Amino acid sequence: MVKGHNLYDLVFYIYFFLHFIGASLKYFIFTYEENRNIII
Repeated sequence: MVKGHNLYDLVFYIYFFLHFIGASLKYFIFTYEENRNIII
């Protein structure tokens, strides 16, 4: 491994990955709430 910018790339990918997971969870919870309201 080459040290240097790879560390910043890793941090960026982790940040992007967490942001993507957070957005997916928000979307999933939002749709789940709507579907539950429709079912009830």
